Amino acid sequence: MALSWSLEMAPFMATSMLPLLALPVLGVMSADDMANQYFSKPVLEKFLYFSFALVLREATLVYTRAAFFMLRRFGTRVRSLLISFLILTLVLVQVADAGLVALVLVFTAVIVISEIQNDIIREGQFKVSARVLVSKRTSGCP
Repeated sequence: MALSWSLEMAPFMATSMLPLLALPVLGVMSADDMANQYFSKPVLEKFLYFSFALVLREATLVYTRAAFFMLRRFGTRVRSLLISFLILTLVLVQVADAGLVALVLVFTAVIVISEIQNDIIREGQFKVSARVLVSKRTSGCP
């Protein structure tokens, strides 16, 4: 199962359900024991948190807004980003469970990282365009 997760041979949803079929068929656990393990309270809580986080991600711009607020307010330096994530964690833990907060922080971190990468790419493209423009001006090309 770890190999199929790491190589993404199948969608994660299908891979996570693989033990429900494989373990009873291989005789490792009975189907009843497997169902009890899969539908226990902690597993259902994590499923609920993940579902809620995905709905927030798809239906709203909460993560994007939080990421842009953090970048605008604290900047892109590593120390200031770390402080902003600590503050965000402190605020969210007061109103939500730690599992949900962890998922929110992961999605927000992904958006922050991608925006910083996009900014670096745009800055590099701007520098290349500026060099081309300067070289055309100095060479006398119209």
